[in-house]
Amino acid sequence: MCVANSLGQLHTLKIMSCTQLEDIIQDRQVAYKCLLQSLKEVSLINLPQLKERDVNDIMLTQLSLQKLKVHNYPRLIYFIISTTIQELVFGKMTNEQLSNLHLCKYEELEQDQTSSQHHPLPICFPNLILIDILECESLKSLFPIIVAQGSSKQLNAPNLQTLKIESCFGMEEIIQDSQVSTISFQCLREVQVTECNKLKFLFTMCVANSLGKLQTLKIERCFGMEEIIQDSQVSTISFQCLRKLQVRECNKLKFLFPMCVANSLGQLQTLKIESCSQLQEIIQGPEVLISMSQGLEQLSEVELINLPQLKGRDRNDIVLASPSLQVLRVRDCPQLTPFIVPTNIQALDFREMTEKKQISNVTVPERRGGTSTCTEYLTISNFEELFEYSGYNLSSLNFL
Repeated sequence: MCVANSLGQLHTLKIMSCTQLEDIIQDRQVAYKCLLQSLKEVSLINLPQLKERDVNDIMLTQLSLQKLKVHNYPRLIYFIISTTIQELVFGKMTNEQLSNLHLCKYEELEQDQTSSQHHPLPICFPNLILIDILECESLKSLFPIIVAQGSSKQLNAPNLQTLKIESCFGMEEIIQDSQVSTISFQCLREVQVTECNKLKFLFTMCVANSLGKLQTLKIERCFGMEEIIQDSQVSTISFQCLRKLQVRECNKLKFLFPMCVANSLGQLQTLKIESCSQLQEIIQGPEVLISMSQGLEQLSEVELINLPQLKGRDRNDIVLASPSLQVLRVRDCPQLTPFIVPTNIQALDFREMTEKKQISNVTVPERRGGTSTCTEYLTISNFEELFEYSGYNLSSLNFL
């Protein structure tokens, strides 16, 4: 208690796995007089006995607070957070905790310190750039916040850049269509979703059209996901800034993107797909050949692993034949044969290939212009072909 008033320069507070800890500042009146004007980062992890009411609220409502991580803190029922927060990490939040998420400024909490009830404000985080949610099993939707057997709560983070969601097994929808008109996602640059088995799609068509700045998309172990973009029937959806796409263990996906996305992937640099047992196509639609050949100008690395249904056809070949491709890894894709790679490839990694062989030139549309030209590509399905045919110049190859 006697130390509390000397914490004015405290920047970081991290408390983890202290099973008997009940108070951070022991005396309630001292806590309110305590000046923590320099506190920027707070982590409260695995604290089963830490009390939640007014004494410890003062930690979370400091105007200086920028980063807050709360994981497995069951007694924090009324979750009050500063409006100035920039990074917010939740873990193992209960249905009751998510239902009682509120915002508050330090001055308002200080004025109401004698009250037994908090006065919630609309949930708007104007400075929030990162949301990371882990193991919140009762969470059904994030925008707005909807929990099992609870009312919805509007959430607005207009400058959000990074969204990570993991092991939220009850989540059915991340962003509802109704939120797009009132909430901006134009700053969102990275989305990572892992182990959300009730998600049948990642984005609705309306939401996807608002993600023009998205650069990184990572989806893993979402076993119920059938589409990344739901029912996309429009002529175009723009992912013009997307640079990295990684999809792993999504066994109901039959394709990654519909045709309407094909023309907007000009910035895509890295494509990694692994263990998607039903995936047949990377881009869906018969017109992909021409569109994709003109659009994948930056694609430099492709990794295809354990894709038993991925077909060796034009729509997938054109991804591998991008002239910018430098690194190609293919393992256990039995139906992707034959396939083509540009002869200026720098690194080839083939494993568990079939025995079928074919060597040929492939006609690929010019990248700019309306005519087609016969461009030399290597069509290959096992290692021996690299050495059996001497007509290909593989001088750029530095790893095999």
